[in-house]
Amino acid sequence: MVASIRNKAIESYITLEKHIFPLCDETDLHMPLKFTAVIDEEEIDYMEDTLSDLAGRGNASENHFTSVKHALYRLMNQYDAAGKLYYYDRIEVLSARDFYNRLKKRDRKI
Repeated sequence: MVASIRNKAIESYITLEKHIFPLCDETDLHMPLKFTAVIDEEEIDYMEDTLSDLAGRGNASENHFTSVKHALYRLMNQYDAAGKLYYYDRIEVLSARDFYNRLKKRDRKI
């Protein structure tokens, strides 16, 4: 599962870079790019991971959420040979319930 999510993140970035970004104005290329992975795993693991991050202790235990975050870490804020940033500015790994709640919250704002 972790390798599949990492491959999807890379594939998504390549699609953006080769097919979408060339169609944008130069000023649009500097917008922050965020990748959100939604996994359907134990809710308690997600809560543990979130509380560990808030406490500043890093990842207290190894679970699916920490594994996915760790696998995606190198896909953030990388520099090419010319010193230009590429890949994602931010990566989130959410539980299915948290993603659903976020969508419901957005619906209420509209």
